[in-house]
Amino acid sequence: GGEVPKPEYESDEVFMICMTVHWYDENEPLQKICLCTQDLNTNEDWMFKKSNSQEELILDFAYCVKAVNPDIMIGFNDGGYDWPFILKKAEQFDILREFVNVMEEKKFSGSSLEDAKFNIHEKCIKITPQDSVKVMYFRKPGVLMMDVMVSCRKRYSNSEKNSLSYFLEIANLEGKMNLSHLTLRKYYHDAKEGITGPK
Repeated sequence: GGEVPKPEYESDEVFMICMTVHWYDENEPLQKICLCTQDLNTNEDWMFKKSNSQEELILDFAYCVKAVNPDIMIGFNDGGYDWPFILKKAEQFDILREFVNVMEEKKFSGSSLEDAKFNIHEKCIKITPQDSVKVMYFRKPGVLMMDVMVSCRKRYSNSEKNSLSYFLEIANLEGKMNLSHLTLRKYYHDAKEGITGPK
């Protein structure tokens, strides 16, 4: 279908997680990391790791965060989409406790799923007097989580659009490559089926 992938659908998979690591106030990344369940073309600018399953990919992401040990984690709509997708899939695959163990860097002593969910933070953030946005993310001790889309929507509260491309444009910043979820879904399907070029 044409819908954005949703974690509750088994056919909607988490197949790639990418991140860049920066020093504070530096534009050039120290490292660019891409975790994927499919083979990728190599690129010397990126560190790639192939994960054998969605479960392994989610745990590889946790190990990456543990290794980097960031002070701040920033994303665009990651509290509205990326974190909920990852955390809901981790729960579906029954790896949430293990995810918590890795992210917290200590043995998780809780026995129930509810104990594991202690670090999953959900809240509504007021954008305007009439509008608020719901976010979800993993609460990692000592790490500030920032969703840039929330900040942009507060800053440009009269805006009817909320895409990253739009906010970059009105801030006179360089745009990003805009791939629709349909294009990404086709890329993933082709990679999974071993399709490497046009027929």
